[in-house]
Amino acid sequence: MDMEKTYRWQIVEDKKYKQEDLHSLVSFHFTECNVDFLKTFIAPEDYAGFKNQYTGFTISNPSKSRIDSLITEFNLKVNNADFYLLSAFIQYRFINALKTADVDLKPPLMEDFQNERKDFNILLKVLEDYLNGHGNHKLHSILLKGEKPSKISNNFVIRDMLRILSEHYGLTKENFETRSKELLNQKNPTKLKHISDAFKYKISHSLLDYISSVTNTPKKTAKSLHFALSFLHNSQIPLNKEKFEILPPHEKTGNTYDPDELKHFRRFLNQRAPYKI
Repeated sequence: MDMEKTYRWQIVEDKKYKQEDLHSLVSFHFTECNVDFLKTFIAPEDYAGFKNQYTGFTISNPSKSRIDSLITEFNLKVNNADFYLLSAFIQYRFINALKTADVDLKPPLMEDFQNERKDFNILLKVLEDYLNGHGNHKLHSILLKGEKPSKISNNFVIRDMLRILSEHYGLTKENFETRSKELLNQKNPTKLKHISDAFKYKISHSLLDYISSVTNTPKKTAKSLHFALSFLHNSQIPLNKEKFEILPPHEKTGNTYDPDELKHFRRFLNQRAPYKI
């Protein structure tokens, strides 16, 4: 297997990630699993980069064994390799999200990227008023701030600007609701400093939705939470950002978390859109 095109498994040690020793890893080629199994948990465009960058992945023997045990415990009728792939992908995305969260937001272009969705939403509300015929009395002028501020007050010019913008974005009165959602979905919806937590929040709910569906049980039972939290830990994703550690499996239960962490996980999941701009 071409190791340059193979995702290298990482482990949490001393509150940071490091590559696992090769002798502790098991390798899989994408042909051994169904890559599109990932869309059960995440949109295809979100894993396209992983799929294009790599042709295979590795996973540590201990994590592989614990995932096998989890599959057996819940009596899941699946190709185990699909879950190894999911685990590697989740780790890959979370580590990349941590790197993104550390980006310096002070440069103007980074501030613009962070605030684009918020300002674009304001523009959409203006265009909605225009398309519904309310722009005439709601928008009296447009102020453009540069080295020398310029104010546009002429109604005909303002209407031309709004018409051109509406046409540019493919917006009409009839399609506004659906098209505006499509456009907003193209903008970054997350505060960059929280992007790792946002991904963890999203994938946790996807894991709970999955296990709830296949076992026909409520989403947030202790057993369902156990599945999702165990899978995160098996993927070397800590729940607690401050501690940033993965506990060794308990000698009796085999769990890599303590009861208090399960309670924290429930609170974490009960937040309502906590990381949105």
